[in-house]
Amino acid sequence: MRAAAALAAVTLMLGLAGCTGGSGDAAPTPNDDEPRVVTTAESELLAVIRFKNFDAGTRSVEAAFDDSGSALTLDGWFDYETHVGYGLVTADGNGGDLILWDGTTLAALSAAGATSPPLPVPASTEAWSPGAVDPTASAAQAVLSVVASLGADRPENPLLLRQNGALHLTDDEIDGTAVSVFTGPAEGAVSGDAVDPDASGVRYWVDETGLLLRVEARLGGTWVTIDLGPADDVTIPGPIPTAVPGA
Repeated sequence: MRAAAALAAVTLMLGLAGCTGGSGDAAPTPNDDEPRVVTTAESELLAVIRFKNFDAGTRSVEAAFDDSGSALTLDGWFDYETHVGYGLVTADGNGGDLILWDGTTLAALSAAGATSPPLPVPASTEAWSPGAVDPTASAAQAVLSVVASLGADRPENPLLLRQNGALHLTDDEIDGTAVSVFTGPAEGAVSGDAVDPDASGVRYWVDETGLLLRVEARLGGTWVTIDLGPADDVTIPGPIPTAVPGA
């Protein structure tokens, strides 16, 4: 169950999207030397990150993490418009499995010797092995669930993000691009004038347009980094098959 709490935190913002709240709360005075409640402008930026992924369509996805003592890497893409991902998962630097997945379904195909996911998605006379995505079963499936949760077809409610404890942690940069680092809303993140940056199990690295460049999710006490980038020329077929016909 180690990944359940982290996945609940990373998807909380989706649940807030359809809610309504009051207005007129005073904007805090920004202090970028320490964590603080997001400003109105920052909450509006945070509110569009999933919609920006949906609008972008396919994003590249990279992650490295430990799963039951093995060093795993994920290299691939996720199409947030069709909600289907494709990539290669390797263990300890060796060839692994090609995968197609969404928030609930996973299909795998052995790819011994592969160092990157081939494009187009390979046809094969072998059946892709289907199954369900269970974020509580392993760190790998938790990471896949987090990736799949990062898209939505509409912006969220920025006021509720502020009211429910979204925080600004710091300003930074990724490959020369300036980003703001936020935590998602979390119970206990704000108590009076005090804030707790560790209350949330997810951090978002967002550029000035609201585009998400990195996510950090806390899984079993360990922070896993997921990097996202452009993928304008990548097409992922969907829905996820139980088998891919031979060429």
